[in-house]
Amino acid sequence: MAQNDYRATNDRGAKKKGGVLELDTQTALLAQQKLMTSQMEAMMKLLSNPQVQ
Repeated sequence: MAQNDYRATNDRGAKKKGGVLELDTQTALLAQQKLMTSQMEAMMKLLSNPQVQ
């Protein structure tokens, strides 16, 4: 019976904050890589166009 009481209180102990996503390291790195890739593509597009003076 004591083990059931512990589990009941332990399951309710940690509450998640609303609107906050928890990401693992690999997912966070993938998101950063995608952002950097899109930024690099935008920079390359700007640099590859001849500038009119």
